[in-house]
Amino acid sequence: MKKNKLVLLLLLAASLVACDEDDDVVPDMVSPEVEILSSTDNATFLVIEMIEGKVKVVDNNAIKGYRVFLVYPDGSSKLVKEHDEFYIKITSRDYPISIKLPKGATMGEYILVVEAEDRAQNVAKDSLAVTIHAPDISSAEFARAFNNVANLTAFDAMYWDWMGYDLQYGIVFEEYGFESGFFDMVDIDYDRAISGAEWEKFIADFNLDSKSWASLDEDNNGTLDSVEFGDGFRNLISFEGWDLDKDGWVNKDEFANGIFGHWDTNKDNLLSKEEYLERFFTYLSR
Repeated sequence: MKKNKLVLLLLLAASLVACDEDDDVVPDMVSPEVEILSSTDNATFLVIEMIEGKVKVVDNNAIKGYRVFLVYPDGSSKLVKEHDEFYIKITSRDYPISIKLPKGATMGEYILVVEAEDRAQNVAKDSLAVTIHAPDISSAEFARAFNNVANLTAFDAMYWDWMGYDLQYGIVFEEYGFESGFFDMVDIDYDRAISGAEWEKFIADFNLDSKSWASLDEDNNGTLDSVEFGDGFRNLISFEGWDLDKDGWVNKDEFANGIFGHWDTNKDNLLSKEEYLERFFTYLSR
């Protein structure tokens, strides 16, 4: 009997201690601090660039994660990035953000809205106005936009298709990869064959003169395989002509320079919106 009373007293004491400990827990009511930092001074980007910036989050206890929303000029909003922290006790971190606009995006002012949350579910917000425009651009500006997308999206699906990544030199293409990459670019519907419509669009968009379709489609099946495409392609675009430093590779800058020359229809050393906008999203970022 005495033993049972002793057990009951111990259980009661433990429960009282637990209650005291719960009473001593102070809930975290402090919201995290969040700040969006643009990668440009005036937060203005070409429509073909990635919107780049940095999100700085600081919390007194532990960061849970953050969400990035993009508010379009018409007022509609879309969640474009979300991140949750794996580690429990992260209290301060800078997060890089890169956002690609879709084809047909409206020019004008967008708003980046970031919500940061800590593990006590306190939320803080920050916002940044971003201007998207599509002016006439020089070869240097086009190369910057091209490299921006190439670095961050790795040519989207084309990155590994091009077999164009070298551990020492970065993104560069030897002759076979160069030709294979153009096949992937022209193959807009990803069916591993070039239709007559895709070929004619490529010829028009790159300002090229082509042989007759019958001479290209040797097996008369209505499409070009990679071999037939290559035979026609090599008569139109010279790998050696794009390899400006004659090192046997076409790097990103040389590639951008070659595309610029073919898209500059009126040869004024500028690309107008009409010359680059639709083509960029068709061939380089789709």
